[in-house]
Amino acid sequence: MNSRPLLACALLAFATALPSVAEPTRAIRFTYEVEIGPLTGGSEPVHIFVPLAQSDEHQRVLSRKVTASISGVEGREEEHGNPYWHGELANPEGETAHVLVEYVVERRPYRKEGLASADRGAVLSPEEK
Repeated sequence: MNSRPLLACALLAFATALPSVAEPTRAIRFTYEVEIGPLTGGSEPVHIFVPLAQSDEHQRVLSRKVTASISGVEGREEEHGNPYWHGELANPEGETAHVLVEYVVERRPYRKEGLASADRGAVLSPEEK
């Protein structure tokens, strides 16, 4: 009796039962800072929206801390589900608003395959931003 097919099946079953090798990750701390003002003219309220990073297939937000000179709340926009921070200056004349968002994010490697050199021209250079 030839035991090679049985051995091959056993090895295949063992290999597929093993957990996949985890890709390396790195933790990144970054700060997003917004300053608006001093505001002039008009007495209408000013609404400030700051986009917030979120977890996806390439990153996991481990912590997020929002500190602001005005009160605000976190929310999620309806169309795409993107998170944001929203604050309001009811009487903005001469006011300046500061918002600081501190993150710790775990990033996984990501490469977009097949990006031809001609496609790289579609990305704005620093001078064009």
